Amino acid sequence: MAAERVFLLLFLAFLSDSAGATGSYGPVDMSSLLPSAECIPSEGLEISRPGRLTLVSGNGPDSPLPAEERLNSRQILVQDRARVKLLQSMIAARHRRSQPLDSSMVSSTPVNYGIPNFNTNNYIVKVGFGTPKRDMNLVFDTGSDLTWIRCLPCASGECSRQRDPVFDPSKSSSFRDIPCPSHDCSAFKSSLHEQSTACGAPSVCDYKFDYADNSTSRGSLGSDTVSLGTPTISISLFRFGCGHDTRGNFGTTSGLLGLGPGNASFVSQTAARLGKSFSYYLPSQDNCTGSLSFSPEVTADVKFTPLLDLDRRSFYFVDLKQIKLGDGILPVSFSGAGTLMDSGTVITRLPAAAYAALRSGFRKAMANFTSVAPEDDLLDTCYDFSGYDVLVAVPKVALVFGGDVRVDVVVSGILYGTEKSRLCLAFAANAHDADYVVIGNKVQRGYEVIYDVGNKRLGFKAIDRVS
Repeated sequence: MAAERVFLLLFLAFLSDSAGATGSYGPVDMSSLLPSAECIPSEGLEISRPGRLTLVSGNGPDSPLPAEERLNSRQILVQDRARVKLLQSMIAARHRRSQPLDSSMVSSTPVNYGIPNFNTNNYIVKVGFGTPKRDMNLVFDTGSDLTWIRCLPCASGECSRQRDPVFDPSKSSSFRDIPCPSHDCSAFKSSLHEQSTACGAPSVCDYKFDYADNSTSRGSLGSDTVSLGTPTISISLFRFGCGHDTRGNFGTTSGLLGLGPGNASFVSQTAARLGKSFSYYLPSQDNCTGSLSFSPEVTADVKFTPLLDLDRRSFYFVDLKQIKLGDGILPVSFSGAGTLMDSGTVITRLPAAAYAALRSGFRKAMANFTSVAPEDDLLDTCYDFSGYDVLVAVPKVALVFGGDVRVDVVVSGILYGTEKSRLCLAFAANAHDADYVVIGNKVQRGYEVIYDVGNKRLGFKAIDRVS
């Protein structure tokens, strides 16, 4: 069966290369757009590199999550909408006042730190903590700074409900509590935008994260050795949150790996050892695993665009210049305020005028296919491909960033859905004209995205075939 599929893909590639149509992808094997138990790995990614971690989708076939915690396509969109709403509020608040989001902007407060919603529909990696090391499954997020894991002792019976490992600091010879009061405690809490540096318990540097969906992670700050990948890179004295009381929508993952640009993030703490850079590869097929790498190799085929205004804590911004559809350029301009690159958002958000132009051109190019009603009102351009094993043409979509960096979106990044009967354009309009553009993880598929934070640039390296 695998040999037959490889032959089919090679045959389709031959047809595509022979077609000569520059404005569309095609023919496209429908099975490459839908969840499957089979994966044809890319040949464009070096697997054996020190510090490389295997990355899996929280809803993919290799997910460590139990079946009851995996989300269907509609649930993912509901959480995606909530995440973007809070992201927009947090960015606007910090941009105006360089302060945490205040209580007047959202119904649930505080949202001073952390990601807006802790969604396990994001991507998960395994990181070792302690000596000897204990592997922990963590959601990774570029929109959060603090790394935290569940630790013993647990409050309120949390340990009994936890399927993933719970870290026991007493069994790690390299674990150290961060005392309070101390300079390290006050500096670390300040970098997390903690408004109070008071000690919550004798000699303990405590932390509290309240997320917008009313989930909470509370505990103490400590340091230990973390171990990354095979071959392994070990980092000593890494500071993180030891969560003793975690409640809400965290699922059974062990915690979160914070890859934001702030001083408390994993990226900043490991800068001396890893060069303040990381990359992730999100595979174009749902059934394949990706990777998260630290101190990634930069080759000649990586195209870089500048990272903008890194003083906006916890977020990465780039300059989106144009969107191309087929052989044309959409007749819209962007504000220049910055475009957010986000690993945790799924659907890319555009200004209303830009989305309307993209939607109009896409619908025109897809006029021969049967349109259907969406299952969620976030997406409004959907098609029924039930009668097709191969799509003869899908209009090309490309994003052009500052520095004339063009990213051709793979077909599985253009369409969203899990069934042939309803695949939708994976873009949506912002709710307000002042909202920021958000580049979701769908359109980042098939590329190694390199965050060279130290040199204030973000790079793209094509790994998978665009089509």
